[in-house]
Amino acid sequence: MAKITVLTPTVCELMQVVTPKTTQAHALPQVLGEAKNLFKENPVEKCLIYAPDALGSFLLNNYTAEFNKVKEIAPITADLEAVMKTYTPVCFASMFSGALPETTGIKKYEKPVLTVETMFDVLAKAGKKVALVAVKDCSIDIIFRGRDIEYYSEPYDLEVTNRTIELLKQNELDVIVAYNQEYDDLLHRTKPFSTECINAMHNHLKTFNILAQAFNKYWAKYNRVIAFTPDHGAHLDTIKNKGNHGTDMPEDLNVRHYWGLYKKQE
Repeated sequence: MAKITVLTPTVCELMQVVTPKTTQAHALPQVLGEAKNLFKENPVEKCLIYAPDALGSFLLNNYTAEFNKVKEIAPITADLEAVMKTYTPVCFASMFSGALPETTGIKKYEKPVLTVETMFDVLAKAGKKVALVAVKDCSIDIIFRGRDIEYYSEPYDLEVTNRTIELLKQNELDVIVAYNQEYDDLLHRTKPFSTECINAMHNHLKTFNILAQAFNKYWAKYNRVIAFTPDHGAHLDTIKNKGNHGTDMPEDLNVRHYWGLYKKQE
């Protein structure tokens, strides 16, 4: 099974940008194939990536109808494995560099600023205007600092969503990555299928729908891609009786990414 590292080469090839030097993955063929059908030889001009924390494939069987709404927006799916250990900074470092933890240097729960070349670096070098919108001081807000991109550190998920919509409306950017964390926060306090967690899951799925509407409204004149890309899953720690992740259990490793390609309105 391919790993979440496929995200970086997929975005780079869609936008016809050279991949980072340390990328160790290949772009998703099903996404590139659909891009060729839709756009011929033309590049994707705009990209919105929504990265909800810990929404692993273990949720799909119980909430198929809910995740089918994601698929309506982004119908190209890829079943992927996270990297080890399945912690947020480890996974996002690999996802947005295309490199495995041995190369990124982040192998455990820690938040150093990455020194390897990332998707953000190569996009900026290619002249793309990029924004990373996340909750202040979370992993993704910290480890990609120092790049020639815009950073928006928000109080929590709702503000991340509102900021992302505003950035879409302003239409000054080419790539936006938006991160939400409520589900992950709550699973550590409760259990992966607790009422609180499932409410948070619903919030993330609704957020993707809201962002997709803004994406299609404000970026309608561009060849564009939207993606739903969780970092890892979670499991019930029977000793603590709370949710956790970090292991190589399938519940932690397996994620499904969704991609939607849209042709510009002439």
